[in-house]
Amino acid sequence: MPTLEEGHEAAAAYLLRPEGRACAGDVATLCGAVADMTPYDGAAAFVAALRRHGPVTLVTDSFDPMNSVLIAAFEVDRVLCHRFVPDDRGYIGHCAYWNGLAGKQLCLAGIDGDTMAIGDAFNDLPLLRAATYSVLFRPSSETRRAGQNLPVATTYADAIDAFANQRRARYSRSAEF
Repeated sequence: MPTLEEGHEAAAAYLLRPEGRACAGDVATLCGAVADMTPYDGAAAFVAALRRHGPVTLVTDSFDPMNSVLIAAFEVDRVLCHRFVPDDRGYIGHCAYWNGLAGKQLCLAGIDGDTMAIGDAFNDLPLLRAATYSVLFRPSSETRRAGQNLPVATTYADAIDAFANQRRARYSRSAEF
């Protein structure tokens, strides 16, 4: 069974031809290549813990239907992801981007109240900066440097603690005024 990283690398290698054009295979084959991927240990329990405090939106740069097996492992209220649009032969004809590639932070538009975001990559930084509370989760050293002032967590328990600490700090400051 491939790890999450191996699955993404296999999918990316399969998705692009050397000249950078769309997939050389059909959508069903691509989905089959990543069908055995599983979430990180503890990820579903972490999402369930967050969901006890309010609605959870899973925001991902992955593509439906390739991501459907992984997404099914999580009980979330909403999923925002890109989508492969197959042509009449079942090959990827084009991709539909939920956000027009304008950034994950668009998921926060129209939300009234506090928001929490967790991300692991450079492309998550605009979302993390836009959320009320945010945590970088197991980031690369480059992402960690770029995310300078963002709290970093290496376990889901650390992430929960980081969210709680940020909330306490925010409300203890507002009580002083």
